[in-house]
Amino acid sequence: ENVILVKNASNGQPSLDVSWDMPSSDRPILYYEVEYIEMGMDWPGQSLNSNATYTTLTGLKLATTYEVRVRAVSDVGNGTWSDTVNETTFNVPDQVGQVIVTRGLTAGQPSLNISWDMPSSDRPILYYEIERRINGTDVIIVTTKANFNFTTVTLDNLLQAANYIVRVRAVSDVGSGPWSDTVNETTCGAPVKVDGVSGDKSVTNGKPSLLIEWNDDECTERYLIQYAVSGTEDMKILTTNNTIATLTDLEVGTIYEVSVRGVRQSAIGPGDIFTFTTYDVPEKVENVNLVRNASNDQPFLDVSWDEPSSDRAILYYKVEYREIGQSWTDQLLNSTVTYTTLTGLKLATTYEVRVRAVSDLGNGASSDTVN
Repeated sequence: ENVILVKNASNGQPSLDVSWDMPSSDRPILYYEVEYIEMGMDWPGQSLNSNATYTTLTGLKLATTYEVRVRAVSDVGNGTWSDTVNETTFNVPDQVGQVIVTRGLTAGQPSLNISWDMPSSDRPILYYEIERRINGTDVIIVTTKANFNFTTVTLDNLLQAANYIVRVRAVSDVGSGPWSDTVNETTCGAPVKVDGVSGDKSVTNGKPSLLIEWNDDECTERYLIQYAVSGTEDMKILTTNNTIATLTDLEVGTIYEVSVRGVRQSAIGPGDIFTFTTYDVPEKVENVNLVRNASNDQPFLDVSWDEPSSDRAILYYKVEYREIGQSWTDQLLNSTVTYTTLTGLKLATTYEVRVRAVSDLGNGASSDTVN
């Protein structure tokens, strides 16, 4: 009675552990006969003898349902067969799911980063096998990934600009699962042209700068940025591992030619030349108007003007005035309003006045002189 089946694995093959209760017997039990068949087959099946109340059935097929029965044997003959019980043996791991292959660099050399979904498995996955070959060849290289908790691996020391075909399978103690679908990817070749280059005007430490950005390329170790004032040969160079760089200490209102090139080891890729213009100082103030006036027996001049265009916020206006033939003096109006009053002037005296706007980048051009 009470025949129990427990599925297991033995020597890399599925097995079934069988146990049962010892029956009553008038005579000593010499051994037990254990008989088993694949479900749907006819008895008698394969059998083995056991002196204990347990045994292990080996040499079984994967994922197959077996029926088992047991009887005791004494010196006067065979006992009655037990009730039939059945169990399905373990299977190999399922097919590995989505495999993703991306190219990259390891120590400057082409590599492939492989990742995949962990498959279902009746038994613990012991390791993964990653198979690769160059498209169009028959040479197969298998890499074993022993740490089954991680479903990623990097294949390095690969050929440059070669198209590799990759597939993955899981291995348990009952065998290897089916290979995944194949995926192919081409390893990094020589650096290619950097794309997505853009530039924005900015200010760094009170001087014009340019913020340059571009798209990353997995086959590039670093980037070389070259820039110069348009039409000149005074080239400056900047290198970075990032996809953004700030070109500083530039001139106001100036067109710069900029190129970004990918670098891998000693090879430098091609690059287009882009032009970007830095922030400028405020434009020339226009329409300066003078109106003479008096207050408390003192003459003064009301001055007004139009607000000029400016890339940056106008911090204040500088209003300069002088008697004709004299040196310029200045009065600073720390405001963005477009008017002021000149006081402390002499009677019946002609004054010249000019105005310019000031931003964080410096002084704009002075207006035309009015008097």
